[in-house]
Amino acid sequence: MTWRWHNESVGVQTEVFKLFRYESTTPCGHDVLVRARQPGAANADQTACDAADAFADSAIDHLRGWWERWSLRRECVQQHTSHLIAQAAGIPIGEELLGSGLRPLRVWVAAAARGLPWAVIGTAVDEAAFWCEVREDPDALSLKPQAPVPFDVYFITDEDGRLHLSDS
Repeated sequence: MTWRWHNESVGVQTEVFKLFRYESTTPCGHDVLVRARQPGAANADQTACDAADAFADSAIDHLRGWWERWSLRRECVQQHTSHLIAQAAGIPIGEELLGSGLRPLRVWVAAAARGLPWAVIGTAVDEAAFWCEVREDPDALSLKPQAPVPFDVYFITDEDGRLHLSDS
């Protein structure tokens, strides 16, 4: 597994995951987890690395905008503000985050030792199963993840446009 944090050596193409919380003045909470592919870039070329970061961020922003218009508005008529809760890059814990999106999903988020928003993000049936998978992954362990917290999210990816949206 390769974990790459924002503005560190990029090298190869990687998956970027960002978890956002949407809140309003009334009690509601909507979480969306977005996955986008970040292109590879030459490690020695900061301009290329910045462009790769910008490409993934742009894809994530576009997907969030789509979700806000097509899903959030139908679910909750309140005005919302959003903020980034967690982010990770590389291969996640659990295979469910490698598949297609456009679906609700429970994920576990364990803050990295360097602090949020950096985290290990993954799927598992419970906390014990999450830790079991983390212990088997040296890259995830190297982040020294803290106690995980479960989030019920709507999961979307930059590959979901290939699906027929009426099937989701």
